[in-house]
Amino acid sequence: MSNRETLAEHGSALCLAALGVIAGGATLASAIIPVAVLTTIGLEKWAQCDANTVKSAKDAVLTALSASRDISEGEITAAAELLKSAKTPIKFDPVRMTKAVKSGDLPTALVREVFPDALKGEDPGTRTAITLTLQAAFDIFRQNEKYRDVFTQEMVMELLREKRVEITLLEDLNAKVDQLIDRERDLARELGVQEGMLIALARRYAEGNPSDFEAALRGLERALTVAADEIAKNALPANTDAAVDAILKQVDALNEDGQIDDAATLIAEEESRAEAGLIRLYDKGIAQAILTRDSDAAATYELKKLPIDTPDPAAQFNALRMVFINWYERGRDKGLNFDLEVSIILARASTQAAQTADQSGSALNDLGTVLQTLGERETGTERLEDAVTAYCAALEENTRDRVPLEWAATIGNPSSALITLADRTNNRDLVLRARAQLTEAAQVLRDGGHIPWAITFENQFPKADAVIARLS
Repeated sequence: MSNRETLAEHGSALCLAALGVIAGGATLASAIIPVAVLTTIGLEKWAQCDANTVKSAKDAVLTALSASRDISEGEITAAAELLKSAKTPIKFDPVRMTKAVKSGDLPTALVREVFPDALKGEDPGTRTAITLTLQAAFDIFRQNEKYRDVFTQEMVMELLREKRVEITLLEDLNAKVDQLIDRERDLARELGVQEGMLIALARRYAEGNPSDFEAALRGLERALTVAADEIAKNALPANTDAAVDAILKQVDALNEDGQIDDAATLIAEEESRAEAGLIRLYDKGIAQAILTRDSDAAATYELKKLPIDTPDPAAQFNALRMVFINWYERGRDKGLNFDLEVSIILARASTQAAQTADQSGSALNDLGTVLQTLGERETGTERLEDAVTAYCAALEENTRDRVPLEWAATIGNPSSALITLADRTNNRDLVLRARAQLTEAAQVLRDGGHIPWAITFENQFPKADAVIARLS
């Protein structure tokens, strides 16, 4: 058995554990099965749960690993050994899995289920191999009918119990869909979008923005525009085997005639055409991701475009950051939560791509910024807490001794998040901490001659003082 097959075997344990629990009738919220136990028992013991899903999970993992060209065989071996030796139980908690999906970073959540330290210290390639393995297996599990019939029901009910939401939530969702359709029916007709597409998009954006009707409306309007553009194009780019064969025949003919330079030029031209076709295909994928409100897919296609648009590896970090900025600013300025969700994934990818302390600091600061922006629009605290974590990680790169001005700017950013967090949780210590950080950051910036920057932080003093007064 190859190392890839071994990794696929152990990675499929995630999928099989869940199926075994469902088949056995256990309560999902209490399903705790260590990966190492499954390895000891042998996966064939679980195959009776659903043989097709077992095979599909393994095949999906192998396909995902083969598609990633950046993972070496040594990293595949290391990943297999790490999964094989994992002792941490996997707990299929519906609430936690739901939050992971909503966060837009399900792969990281799955890794944390198995490795509490999130594989800190491991090579990026090894982390990528494990992440791909767990996500590919879990994606297959989610397609299984037992998941749809049992896990989804349990997940929804657990969420309803946790949030103390009445069953009328589903009725409210349907009402919101009807409102969206009524508001945008004229626009859909004007753009040539059929009623069926309008209904599907309205439901997707209502589900994606359950507590913010205006955000759902903005997202739907944008999706309708994208749908109209794609309808007008009316076709995907083609790159068939027959077309490639024809080019190869031309190359052979030129070589036989001694025109080797012309043959080389022809190959280069065909490569450029093929890359242009891929870019169009990926752009089509991004457009489709907007229609289906699939932030993972949108980010994945952006990342696939990156090495084609920017072949120089040294320039790819800055290029990725510009892609992030485009999604983030559009989401921030136009109120599109979906775009912010995509930019969160891109920011996380930037943290993995960073090669220097400056790049790491910028990427982590970007991540904190977008998490804070989306967190301030939501009613919960999870995004804000994650934003503070990202900002604190950025401070480990942007140290005061090394880059004092960048440090001051970085320490001022989490202060705003802390003020909002303190206000929502009635935590006076947090807002006092934020006030002290803002004061220190503003003083460092004034001393460095960056007065406008300092004033930006000082403008937050009244908000902090108001929270302090309320909690005193």
